[in-house]
Amino acid sequence: MIVSVQNQKGGVGKTATAVSLASVARARGQRVLLVDLDPQASASRWLDVEPDGEAVLGLSDLLDGVASGDVTLDQAVVEARAAEEDRPELDLLAADEALLFIERELGGDGATDRLRTVLADARERYDLIVLDGGPAITALSANALYAADVVLAPVTLSSIALDGIARLRQLVELANEQGHALRALYLPTGADARLRETRELLDVMREAFGSFPDGDVLEPVRYSSALSRAYGTRETIAEYADTARAETGRGDRAADRAVEDYGAVLDALDRIQERTRD
Repeated sequence: MIVSVQNQKGGVGKTATAVSLASVARARGQRVLLVDLDPQASASRWLDVEPDGEAVLGLSDLLDGVASGDVTLDQAVVEARAAEEDRPELDLLAADEALLFIERELGGDGATDRLRTVLADARERYDLIVLDGGPAITALSANALYAADVVLAPVTLSSIALDGIARLRQLVELANEQGHALRALYLPTGADARLRETRELLDVMREAFGSFPDGDVLEPVRYSSALSRAYGTRETIAEYADTARAETGRGDRAADRAVEDYGAVLDALDRIQERTRD
């Protein structure tokens, strides 16, 4: 399954969602590829991969070489996390600033399928492919829509943030009118159920789009300070939770809560995949 994490609004937790989903899926024993589509390369740096480092190829090289075959998937993929015990490696297609220039090419006719072409072989090799999109609607984000099976839109529970998902929904509907079968899901992030505004806006979302599985609104990911701490140590949330448990013997409640919440998102994705197979 290919999941594109997108929302044109910044600061809603796209990268945290993408990296966390990838890490929790890996902790469950799934083969995972994380694709960083943001020229700022936040996901790549979270995994301690410097895209402009020596001998590091990335997504821009792969997209640029898709027609000529000069760069293969094997050459461009970075093993961001090696296999360990019952966990397979976590692979990464890193972003870099060259993606800004690739955008011009992707804006041409017939270029919306380039990412899907690049990832065709990857579908057979990975259980889950997570695309981390940038904070804007671009030719690259359009490619992500056409490549994905599910579009997952993180949304902070504020009135301004809710306004941002309308445009994304229109794009999903447009893609489906052209023959795709995209499922759009909305993931409330940074939720604090103690706040009345949070509860009210969550009710607004559920009334507008329905609750999963019949509707499109997933259970919220609760606010967790552990995510920023994990980024600071260049650990995924699953790794950070493991480290805290090993060091303290009791773990970190905020980290464990985040792992639980993102695990629930993976469970929802599994249900969608099972329905597709049936």
